[in-house]
Amino acid sequence: KEQETTAYIAVLHYVDQMTYEEIGEEVGMSVSGVRKRLRNLSLKAKEFDSAAKVFESLGNFEKAAQYYREAGNYTKAGDIFFRLKDYRNAALMYEKRGFTKKAAEMYENAGDYITAADIYATCFLEQGLRSSVSSDISFALKSGQLYEKTGKIDRAIEIYLKANLNKEAALFC
Repeated sequence: KEQETTAYIAVLHYVDQMTYEEIGEEVGMSVSGVRKRLRNLSLKAKEFDSAAKVFESLGNFEKAAQYYREAGNYTKAGDIFFRLKDYRNAALMYEKRGFTKKAAEMYENAGDYITAADIYATCFLEQGLRSSVSSDISFALKSGQLYEKTGKIDRAIEIYLKANLNKEAALFC
């Protein structure tokens, strides 16, 4: 019963944003009792990953994402930031994890077209250097389109030409 009450108190505080006083009235406890339960819950969740799971189970996704980030679980943090439509933080998490294409998509969603274009261009150029087969020109095309969108026409033409997308490059000649 005590665990159920503590979980209920945590939901009231972290999800419903109720004050200690309001929670105390709701569950019939003193403010110090409520504070103690919440403090004990925090102590039990000392490790960041454990804390993240607790906050996630309580529906406090902002806190969960922050704790996953602190725990170094960038993929999980990125996924939660994405669900929260916090695309900039999602991009940062995916980038830290090495998921460059996903990071570029998130930067694009956040309206940071230059960073997205730079990442797509890097993906295209690095992929070409690492493999004997031609690199995926969709990265070059996406990069060029985003450079166009931001007025960086010279950079767009440069990428188009490196990808042999002569038709796209010719539009600016």
